[in-house]
Amino acid sequence: QGLMSYTEFVVNSIPLPSTGSAEEGEATKQMRRDALRSFCNDGEPGEALRPHLEGILEKMRDDLKLLPSFYYVLQELKRTGRSFTLMFRTFGVDIDAEVEREFNAFCEGRHPLFPGARLDGSDGECDHRMDLADTTSVGTFFRGEGDSDLSLAW
Repeated sequence: QGLMSYTEFVVNSIPLPSTGSAEEGEATKQMRRDALRSFCNDGEPGEALRPHLEGILEKMRDDLKLLPSFYYVLQELKRTGRSFTLMFRTFGVDIDAEVEREFNAFCEGRHPLFPGARLDGSDGECDHRMDLADTTSVGTFFRGEGDSDLSLAW
């Protein structure tokens, strides 16, 4: 049978109804979400991981805007010598001075979860810091009529 992730276990244990109303399907999805959210609760399979979860949540209470997994990916890309470009996409005004400050702290090795990380060019590699005031590095996507054309304008 092999190994199975907890998500796979939940999906297999709580199957979507093959027939029934949309409400029944939505209720099943909610049961799955509840099961996944309770993974680290007492008596659940991830109970032993609860201290790690609480540590992450405590760090995130410091008004962090970007997920640690995003930073891990960036560190791994750099560690493996991969060339990459970052594009932050938003549906409005989600990318603000707070996001810029947090991301640049990461790039400069000052992020509370990633002290010492370097993506600021100080090691001779690419500088990935964000500068929202630099109009040459901030643009807007526009979609044409019929959603067939996509343009980036600075």
